[in-house]
This record gives sequence, C-alpha cells and structure tokens, in this order.
Amino acid sequence: MTRPGAGPSVRVDSADLGAAVASALARVEDPCSVALAAGWSVHDLGLLVDAQVRDDELVVELTLTDPLCPFFDVLDDLVRTAVTAETGHGNVRVEISEDVAWDPSRQQRGALATALHRRGEKRLAPPDAAQQSRGTEALSEHGGGPVT
Repeated sequence: MTRPGAGPSVRVDSADLGAAVASALARVEDPCSVALAAGWSVHDLGLLVDAQVRDDELVVELTLTDPLCPFFDVLDDLVRTAVTAETGHGNVRVEISEDVAWDPSRQQRGALATALHRRGEKRLAPPDAAQQSRGTEALSEHGGGPVT
C-alpha cells in the first residue's frame, strides 16, 4: 500500500497500517459530535475496531456510538476519503462491527481536552461559587431531587 506525497509514493507496510488509519481518523470529526458542536474525532471516540487489507481492499471496521446512527453515510464517506489520503490505498471499504458495541470506555484518554483544544478553548470552566450555591439551593428547594 502506498501513501501519496511529494515525489515517489511511500510504502505503508502492515505494521504501519494501524497507525496510518488511526492518524486519518484523528482528522475525521464524528458527524454527531459536529451537530453537537463537540468536535470529537472518530479516533477520540474510539470507534476504530480493526483495519486490514483483504485481497486488494483496505477494510476499516468501526463501531458506532448509536447502532442506528443516521449519519453513517456521511461518516462512511469522510472515513474513506481520509484513509485514502493517508494511506494512498485506492480501495477502502468501511464496515460496521457486529461484534463490538461502543461504550464510553472506548474513548481515548483526554478526548474532551483534545476536542476543546481543537476548538480553541483551554478548558471547561468549573462553576464559580455563586453558581454552585444557586445549584445547591435549587436542589434543596425541590427536596434534593432533580430540578425541573
């Protein structure tokens, strides 16, 4: 498999395949996270299950945060484009894993901080003392349960 670049193409061997695919997926924003203005990448969310060459096809297996994801067609196109650009492989197929369910433990450590950095934010500001006090008062007014 080859990676496009200046001059002759650089060969991406199987040892580098996972790293090349992960690098590509780090630049693909999850469509749901875009809709929420969260900015998490496919890599941040830990959606990659496997990547391997089968015959002459690079198969990228993903899990989804929601098995009924309405944005799969968009995600499929974004992933194929990014992986093709990173690896130079012209025949990329995206599959959804039937065996691996997504859960928050799949997220990359520091995913929130990475997304905020991409958006130009330093961190989420913790509530100030006045906000904390108002929250405590609201909870006690409602018997300690959720504020509705």
